[in-house]
Amino acid sequence: MSNAISTESIDVYISTAPGLEAVLLEELKYKWPLHFPQVPPFQLLKLERGGIEVSGDAQALLNCNQLLKTATRILVRFEKFRCRDFPKLFKKAQKIPWNNIVGTQLVHWKISAHQSRLFDSRRLEKTLNDALCKYRKANPAAKKIQEQGAGRECSVYLRILEDELTFSLDSSGNRLHQRAYRQSSHHAPIRENIAAALYFYLSDYKPINKQNLIDPMCGSGTFLFEAASFEAPSLWREFEFDKLPLFNAFQMTSFISESSLIQCYGFDISEKTIAEAEQTNSNFFEQKIRFQVGDLFSSSGRINSSEENIIICNPPYGKRLEKVDFKKALMAIQKKFMPLKIGFIIPYPWAKAKQDIPNSLTVDKFLEFENGGIESTFVVLK
Repeated sequence: MSNAISTESIDVYISTAPGLEAVLLEELKYKWPLHFPQVPPFQLLKLERGGIEVSGDAQALLNCNQLLKTATRILVRFEKFRCRDFPKLFKKAQKIPWNNIVGTQLVHWKISAHQSRLFDSRRLEKTLNDALCKYRKANPAAKKIQEQGAGRECSVYLRILEDELTFSLDSSGNRLHQRAYRQSSHHAPIRENIAAALYFYLSDYKPINKQNLIDPMCGSGTFLFEAASFEAPSLWREFEFDKLPLFNAFQMTSFISESSLIQCYGFDISEKTIAEAEQTNSNFFEQKIRFQVGDLFSSSGRINSSEENIIICNPPYGKRLEKVDFKKALMAIQKKFMPLKIGFIIPYPWAKAKQDIPNSLTVDKFLEFENGGIESTFVVLK
């Protein structure tokens, strides 16, 4: 590649939490025709634990940084070759046209190596830095590129598998799960992109409309905030592809924020937590979500509505929080809300998690995933 991306098609790797790759793919399938109706469909190249690799329109895929709520990063492939020794790596790396990819920015290398003779990450990083330094001495960047890169940093990912090297440039910058509304950290909050993925999975990959989505142990309200904003683009933040020479041919597209018809209700026993959620609701969501102090196991925390109820819940567990009896909680949810269905996180793999399901509920489907390093199951019950 001798210039910034100029072709209409690029290959990207979109990462997510391990176990949620199929949900990420479904979100891309759902949002692509909505936002890019004149663009040819993307092609799935690979689905593996931790992400998907796709090929498609460059402008559309870069702008998916704004649209995908279940993603963690979007990495753009820009170089690939086979190599089995460090001298050859040095020669090949110094021939990459770095001025047109990262300009003069400070490069942070993110390296993973498997089943390869090139496995020493410190030596790999030194070799790459030496090659980059030699390239820059031999090829001084144009003044415009120097100005664009002044004081900036970027991340280049190198994946080595069986002596095949794949270089990718981070187009996202900060992880995509970071949202504007996250002002404070409640005890053990669920990561935003995981919450978005589980909501989308619960909804059978389509928006929940004109039904009540209830979180009876809502904590900071992440599930409800993600459900209410699932259709809206992330307009508040910057993305790395706006700042790198590789992407100079492209600009961020402005998308219309879609309104949601979902009715969201959140309950928690902590007055402080509900007050914080209400503040976030007022600052970012125009008070579209209704929060109330309420205990799942008491008469408080009910709603008066003729609409069907759908439950989504991440009950307390772990060392920092008092663990909830999952079976007891599910029975209380069933009795109190008479829901159409329940989406419930249990912090175990399915083989163990299924033991906590009451006989009065039927398993519709389940999804095993990693939640903060904990092997967990999201089960949908009816």
